[in-house]
Amino acid sequence: MDADSKLNMRNFMITQVLNTPDQIAGQPNAASLLTKMNGTLVSMVKLEWNNSWSDFIPDICNSAAASVNKCENALSILLLLSEEVIDFSKGTILRSEVD
Repeated sequence: MDADSKLNMRNFMITQVLNTPDQIAGQPNAASLLTKMNGTLVSMVKLEWNNSWSDFIPDICNSAAASVNKCENALSILLLLSEEVIDFSKGTILRSEVD
């Protein structure tokens, strides 16, 4: 994908992930959708973090101040990201195999 397409995809995902928690509040069946969206966002972050998305964590933390639902989702995203183990010696990100 070219840089503009990546940026458009990133902006779409972050907008959806940040707006969805307030839209689905009180709908337990919709929580699985948000979980999938969060996982997709974390996968995108892992690919773009070093190149063009170094401000991801500050952006997520700033969004958490908007509402309780957004704060809970921001913490969920950070939890997903923290479950990833960074192997600095190889410069790769590995997924933890702990269930």
